[in-house]
Amino acid sequence: MAQPDLFWGYLPFWIVVYGTAVVAWTCLGRFALSFLVAPDSQNYIWRGFGWITAWPLRVVRVITPALIGARGLMLATAFWFFVLRYAAFQIFAAHDMAPRLGAG
Repeated sequence: MAQPDLFWGYLPFWIVVYGTAVVAWTCLGRFALSFLVAPDSQNYIWRGFGWITAWPLRVVRVITPALIGARGLMLATAFWFFVLRYAAFQIFAAHDMAPRLGAG
């Protein structure tokens, strides 16, 4: 039996796993950068981080207590996207939709 192509054969896996990783790591980057940059800064990196993380922050705000501030929300969002990434990997692996390291 031929093994599927590593990229095209597992494209849904790569999209989900890398997409959630980008969001989670960008939230952590935005959290770290928030100590150095003003919230209304026109810095293109800050605006890029804001553009990537705007919708995940809105989603996580719904399930996060209002007690947590903006910086804490960034950490909570990163946490939930890392959890989502781990769960997605487990689901893909359980259905043989994730690439394997070994031959068998």
